[in-house]
Amino acid sequence: METRPLREKNKGPRQENEDPQNHRIFKRAIHVTCHVFIMPMFPTNHFGGSAELSGHVAVSELFPYSELRRESLGNTPRRRISFQYDETRMSKGAVFLLFTLLITGIICLLSIVLQLDNSGSLLRGSFDSWYKNNLTLARTSRIRADYVNPNLSYEHCSIIFKWGEMCPKLYTELGGKCDLVDDTFQCPDIRNFSKIRPRQAQLVLTRMLRIFDILAQKYGIKYWISRGTLLGAARHHGFIPWDGDGDIEMPLDDYVKFFQVAAKELPADIFFQNSVSDRALRPSDVSHYHRHEVVFIYQATYNPRLRDRNSCYKYCMTYNCKWHDGLMIDIFVTPDVDKAIYPLRKMTFEGFPFNVQNNWRDDLVSRYGENWFEYPTNRPPEENPDVFNGCEKLKKQKKSG
Repeated sequence: METRPLREKNKGPRQENEDPQNHRIFKRAIHVTCHVFIMPMFPTNHFGGSAELSGHVAVSELFPYSELRRESLGNTPRRRISFQYDETRMSKGAVFLLFTLLITGIICLLSIVLQLDNSGSLLRGSFDSWYKNNLTLARTSRIRADYVNPNLSYEHCSIIFKWGEMCPKLYTELGGKCDLVDDTFQCPDIRNFSKIRPRQAQLVLTRMLRIFDILAQKYGIKYWISRGTLLGAARHHGFIPWDGDGDIEMPLDDYVKFFQVAAKELPADIFFQNSVSDRALRPSDVSHYHRHEVVFIYQATYNPRLRDRNSCYKYCMTYNCKWHDGLMIDIFVTPDVDKAIYPLRKMTFEGFPFNVQNNWRDDLVSRYGENWFEYPTNRPPEENPDVFNGCEKLKKQKKSG
């Protein structure tokens, strides 16, 4: 029995410009697509009935725009599928299938891009043109505070800094490590890993900052690096080459917690200096200052700080300071915290992750101006401390000499 295409029945004879060969290719493509890509997803016919074991499926049940007919070839048990289709509706189905595959591909690509963006992999190239394009970081959203490119090379590294290095190796790049193992600090002092005095001081301060951060994590204490330390983290990924101290800011309640619990676990070579541990820090007249019932915080010029016992600023030897004055981490206590500071973020500083406020860019702009990322060309170190001898040791040597 001869089978005539539906087109001859419904739409008249085939036009002369239509190519039968293209129709056969089109039918074969639909056949392969259905059996290779679509039918494995349907072990049973979800539109009614079961798929035959031979692999020939009632495609008309899956695709309303096509019709399926089987033909027996004599006594041969083999069967073949031939399509009787409406060309217009079949073409629409093919377009729909291609459109679906396109949308799926776009979704997969977007998911991959977002995943890479979260890990920071797609942001590496953006840093390469950071200074070349002279972009203000406060105006761009492509720089993330919680991601730092360790292989970043800045143009400022070529600036000659006669007091030291503009781009020294970071603390961790020098082999410095600092961790808490079995409630014991494993933080070797590496101040002698550099031959440059300002850098030696910065290695001491980095170790102190890392120890503070470990204790803060242990006891859930909130803090964030601020001022020059924040500027160094954002601009240098470490200390500003001429900076000689560290800056930490924290809420009053968290400072009380640190004072009561965490400070007792500081290593012996770090002195937690405040108005209680060092009375010399108290102003002469405290009648008009607020006194906290626990930590005795005086709202005066002097702030609590962490000090290194094995260093001393030379002016203290000249002017006979009443307090111990080694390398220090200033702690700025904030009774009222701006909501914009939270949630805290992470920024790499000397190879270690430290807390920074959420609005860190705004803080840098307010303190240092829109061009906070630009470099002074001739800035000397602020201080010239003795990095290897504490004030007490120097005083004894002075008396005995």
